[in-house]
Amino acid sequence: MNNRLNPVGPLKVEALPLGPFETNAWLLVPAQGDLWVVDPGMDPEPLLERLEALGRPLGGILLTHGHLDHAAGCAALVRRHGCPVHAHPADRFLLDGLVEQGAWYGFQLEPVPGDILPLAEGQRLLVGQGELEVLHTPGHSPGGVCMRMEADVPLVLCGDTLFAGAFGRTDLPGGNAAVLKRSIDQRLFTLPDETVLLPGHGETTTVGRERRGNPILGWDGEDG
Repeated sequence: MNNRLNPVGPLKVEALPLGPFETNAWLLVPAQGDLWVVDPGMDPEPLLERLEALGRPLGGILLTHGHLDHAAGCAALVRRHGCPVHAHPADRFLLDGLVEQGAWYGFQLEPVPGDILPLAEGQRLLVGQGELEVLHTPGHSPGGVCMRMEADVPLVLCGDTLFAGAFGRTDLPGGNAAVLKRSIDQRLFTLPDETVLLPGHGETTTVGRERRGNPILGWDGEDG
């Protein structure tokens, strides 16, 4: 993956695939103001090095959901930068159980430190001169969210809700196949075709491309 995207208005977005699951950690770099990280992955050292090179404050961490491959890097970033972590309350059980999640896969992880600030449907977060709007998109997990930004090129940070040519699994604790399909149909496929989707794994894509050819189109919303 090319880890630099073209500027989105005053905002630059960088992807750093991290850890054994190659999770995309998204670094939001506004023209002015604090940096933000979406999903810091499991092995955050490259992200910490990039933040140090940029030499600007880290305003916070935004989690699209609470699975270990997206949230395990929070401890290292909070320890280094003292920044808050934001997540949807419906995924608090996953974050509280992060150490246990790691043990299932044979990893030794640190818990997410400090208070976790809640994300809610329709909430708007200031990032530089722009805003991110929170879209609650459960199904992959109960507290899954996407984050939309209207700019010269509209974008959505979509976590594991939707990928290029695929969609999120629903067989993990709290997953729900019918709910995921409804989230994608109602919250993502209603956006303009040119909207750029920045997923939690793999390449970027667009709403138009996925609305025309994603396998979710032929799926009945049932597991198996």
